[in-house]
Amino acid sequence: MSGTDFHLINEWFEKLMDLSVEAQQHELENIKQSSALTIEQFELLANMLQADNTNDLPENIQNMTVDWHRQDASLQMESMPKLGNYRLIKPLGTGGMGHVYLAERADGSYQKQVAIKISQFQVKASMIKRFENERQILAKLNHPHIAQLLDGGAAQDGRPYLVMEYVPGKDIATYCIEKKLGLRARLGLVLQICEAVSYAHQQLILHRDLKPNNILVNEQNQVKLLDFGIGKLLDEEQSHAQTATQIMTRSYASPEQIKGEHVSTASDLFSLAVVTYELLTGYHPYPCQSGLERDQNVVSGKIRKFTNDSDNTNAIYPKLSTIANERLRGDVETILHKALAPSPKERYVSVETFAEDIKNYLHNRTIMARKPTPWYTFRKMVQRHRAVFSVAAVAFVMLFLTTVYALNLANEAETQRQLAIKESAESKQVTQLLTNVFLKANPEGRKVEVTAKDLLLQGFDEVKNGLKDMPEQRFELMNTLLHSMFSLGYFDTILATFEQAYPNCVDELGAEHESCQSMLIRTSTTATRLQNDEEAVELLALALKNLSEQGSELHLRIVQSQFNSLMNLKRSSEARNAAESALALMDQLNKPMHHKVDIYSDLAVYFTHQSDFETAQVYFDKCASYLASEGKDNHSFRSIYHANYGFFFTKQQRYDEAVRQRQLALEVSLSESAMPTLGLAFDLEALGQTQYLAGDLAAAIDSVQQAIETYHQLDSETDQALYNLHLFLVEWYFLNNQTGLAQQVMNNINSKHASDNRCRFELGQALTRLFHQNGDEAVSNFLSCIKNINYRPYPQIYQHLLPMLQDIEQEKNRKWLQQFWQQEPKTALTLKHYFEKTNNFLTQ
Repeated sequence: MSGTDFHLINEWFEKLMDLSVEAQQHELENIKQSSALTIEQFELLANMLQADNTNDLPENIQNMTVDWHRQDASLQMESMPKLGNYRLIKPLGTGGMGHVYLAERADGSYQKQVAIKISQFQVKASMIKRFENERQILAKLNHPHIAQLLDGGAAQDGRPYLVMEYVPGKDIATYCIEKKLGLRARLGLVLQICEAVSYAHQQLILHRDLKPNNILVNEQNQVKLLDFGIGKLLDEEQSHAQTATQIMTRSYASPEQIKGEHVSTASDLFSLAVVTYELLTGYHPYPCQSGLERDQNVVSGKIRKFTNDSDNTNAIYPKLSTIANERLRGDVETILHKALAPSPKERYVSVETFAEDIKNYLHNRTIMARKPTPWYTFRKMVQRHRAVFSVAAVAFVMLFLTTVYALNLANEAETQRQLAIKESAESKQVTQLLTNVFLKANPEGRKVEVTAKDLLLQGFDEVKNGLKDMPEQRFELMNTLLHSMFSLGYFDTILATFEQAYPNCVDELGAEHESCQSMLIRTSTTATRLQNDEEAVELLALALKNLSEQGSELHLRIVQSQFNSLMNLKRSSEARNAAESALALMDQLNKPMHHKVDIYSDLAVYFTHQSDFETAQVYFDKCASYLASEGKDNHSFRSIYHANYGFFFTKQQRYDEAVRQRQLALEVSLSESAMPTLGLAFDLEALGQTQYLAGDLAAAIDSVQQAIETYHQLDSETDQALYNLHLFLVEWYFLNNQTGLAQQVMNNINSKHASDNRCRFELGQALTRLFHQNGDEAVSNFLSCIKNINYRPYPQIYQHLLPMLQDIEQEKNRKWLQQFWQQEPKTALTLKHYFEKTNNFLTQ
């Protein structure tokens, strides 16, 4: 079949496409009887009409004719193996107006492979002119996200051709599916498309046919936009008829394109919004049974609603319909609806503005597409500064409670009148002190933004230097502030403030006082969180020694904390005794069931560590029984239960079940609070590591990226955790063949940690050099880093390096690792759990 034949069929198709199905059948019968078309032509026309009534017109036409195109292209390549200075290698497919071939320079002056596009139709003056326009258009575009025009010319038969950058990538939908990208990662790709389209618009160029097949993504996660060849220069002198030429794919066409009206940058924006909708949901925004119904829905603005329908058989890309609708409703939905408005005037004024609103969403700012009501503005401000507002909420609750306390005291009996006056005055003093904290930290009076850490330190100084005649209230408030610091991850700050406050508390109130004991317990849990369990056990032993009342609430808190630290240190018998003591104290204090399940959960983890899975399951079952009855609303424990159960499955290498439990823990954490917490960051981190073990590398990367963002939002002292997560990303990006992103993360590590922590800098350099096969320099950095070990988490970082060292030459490897073992035997022993193969290798 020739290009002329196809042109004839297309003319008939355009005449019949707008008729009803019945009318089309009648006309087809007339064509068949009149023999206006050959049998082959008639069958293709009938198939094209049927496709238009069931799905997307251009895509189905391409699917039905692709074999013919390839066959025709192959025949042409045999008869025309060279185009100018280029040798054709193989057909790649068909573009907007011609065949596309993979080619290379025949004279060897250009080493890279290129893509050559040449007309598939017979030569006409208008076609030659169109290719010349395409060449002029592409020549003006020089952008990293747009396929670059390299050369052009004319074949021997006079057909013009273009030589373009060859993009070895996959269409954006396929890329998102294969990499299992999450919401933020998909929006990141959309922002790259926006950059390219916005740049073209600034050059007065429209694309006019944006769709997933025209958007490729390479292995470096970089978008490349193709086929600006059907774009048209936006010249004010062009007539309405010229700008209304219908070069488009109807599934992605704007209402004005469908109606044959004036096309503008708003048309590209609409098409881009359709692509974005599909990438985020897997569905086309305008569900339909036929092409005509789709066009009607597009023109009328009848957009598909986000539903929780588990049946995704109607999805364009079922494997992309993985993002929960709850995450899309609200801002994302509003942004898409504005960009998909039927009238161009109702859409964003530019693609750049559309991109800006996506960035607003990603950074928890108010979006332009939504009316900025006071409550919405406040909610977005809280999301941006979650840590500050969580601390502020605690402080204001304290203000409220002290005020209520004073009012209640004022209503006491006359016999308590003097005491009420005294305590009311004390409450007013506390209220004034806390008010001063906020007045001094008022961001309007400062040139820098107030962080949660600023607010807490300011509060601690105010409390420490105030309330001199009220020591009990002063140290009680200090403990409240230490609790807030712990919740936000300010662990180093807690240790520093403890050293200041604890001696004064002992001097003024006595070591046995509850405030002093609370400081010891809080600092011990901080040490445990920093994985310095030896110090935690020592602090708790001091608290137990100073305990004035056995069998008290304070006694229970100490024993529970002891159990956790002893379990981490693998001091099994002592940990078991602490757990039994805690359960006995709970019975003695008549504690309700929800207190006991905390211990049951910890015991389940304890026996999981011991690989006694049968006993661990008994305790998990006890927890599940509680949750099924009394604990339905206990979100905090439910999250802990699922997280621990995930560890139980991970320990048994049942990774799919482990991932499911980690996901349930995350869902509970997200439902418990609209604000990010340290627990949420831990849940995301644990989910990512479990997904990695399950072999879902792309999902693991997405989870860890979210964990990093959560840590940043908390503004917490979690440098160590963030550093670990960045190292995970480096390793996983390389495993996922995203070397460009891996290099970016490594560069970021080095730039951020070069001055403030030598060990981190050396480790980042070691990673960089190791991946560039500079083994000697990598080990030099590695050993230099070892000298700066301060506490136990650092060996966990080295797990990233040792497997890589094993891949280098074995003789060098043995020398390096033996040197490591000799210099740092204690650290080496802590790695034995991770590197049995390495240990065996060294003892050969």
